[in-house]
Order: sequence, then C-alpha cells, then structure tokens
Amino acid sequence: MKTLVPRMPLTGLLSLTKAQFHAQYSPSLGYNNLTVGAIIFKPSTANTHRLLLLKRAAHDHAFPGMFAIPGGHVEDTDLSIFHGLKREVLEETTMLVQGIIDQIDPLVWVTTRSVQKGESNSVTKSRSLQITFVCEVEGLAFQVDPEEHSMGIWADREEAEKVVMSTGMRRVVENAFKWKEAELQKGLKL
Repeated sequence: MKTLVPRMPLTGLLSLTKAQFHAQYSPSLGYNNLTVGAIIFKPSTANTHRLLLLKRAAHDHAFPGMFAIPGGHVEDTDLSIFHGLKREVLEETTMLVQGIIDQIDPLVWVTTRSVQKGESNSVTKSRSLQITFVCEVEGLAFQVDPEEHSMGIWADREEAEKVVMSTGMRRVVENAFKWKEAELQKGLKL
C-alpha cells in the first residue's frame, strides 16, 4: 500500500515537531509511530552509485539481521523532524547530516507484538510511517553502533539486491536508486 505524505516544501516539513506532524497528518494517514530514514549516496564520478546500508544487530527486536538505510524514531524531545533525522544518523553512523536534497516515497509497515500479562496473552499492532530523505553528509567515514548494527556497507544497486532486507525497505532502496538516476539525467552530479 502506498502512503502519500502530502508534498510541502522540505523546509516546512523538516521544521515540524513530532507533535505538529502528528496533529496535521496522523488522523488521515493512520499511523502510531513517526520515523525518518536517510538516503546517503557516496559521491562518485563513475556510473556506479553506492548507497549506505546498515545491517541490524541480530538481537534487534525489529528486523534482526536485515539491512536498512540509517534512521529511526523521531523523539518527542527532538526540536524538529530535521533534528530527529540528524540525531538518528549521528547515533547510527557518526556521520553529520549537512542538508536535505529531496524526499522520496515514505515507507509504512505494521508491527505485531504478543504481550503476556499474567496468564493472559494479548496482541498489539502498531503502524509506523518512515519519511525518507536524500541527505548530504560531512565526509564518508562511518562507524556503526554495535548495539544497533553489526556492519555497514556502501552498496551499488546489484549488491543491494543481494542483501537481506524487508520488502518495504527493498522498495525504498530501489526508489533511491531510481531517484539518483533521474537526477543524473537532469544533469545534477550528486
């Protein structure tokens, strides 16, 4: 299912707090959790484009051992969506986000958890929305937090197709490579 976050100028979207975004979009989009994702391409003059992918730790409760782009939850204490994005990228990679170039289609997923309270069992479902941004970062060196990820790679399209990731994340990664190719056809050298 494709979820559309209404297009607005990036500065407007990025400056919203989590509460402002929830108030404006949550009722129509029907999600419980707001997350952000960072598309980070390694600058290149060649025709091979490489995207940063992180492998989630084996002990992670969500998508263990799967590859994904950097990102995570926007916290209530984040001053804005942009602040949350910068914080998540820094925590997960030690990279500093310098700016946002564009936004690509968001990712929506449902998490089902079984919770045991005493002798009874209940199932809770949570719907998450990830707003995905194409980012400029300072430098190319990164270091993953072993509590969250076991490794990171700069993957070209062919390599990205071979690693294990969720269906939704695979769609995000494919859309990122399509975005990159379209931008290069426009003459941008990002």
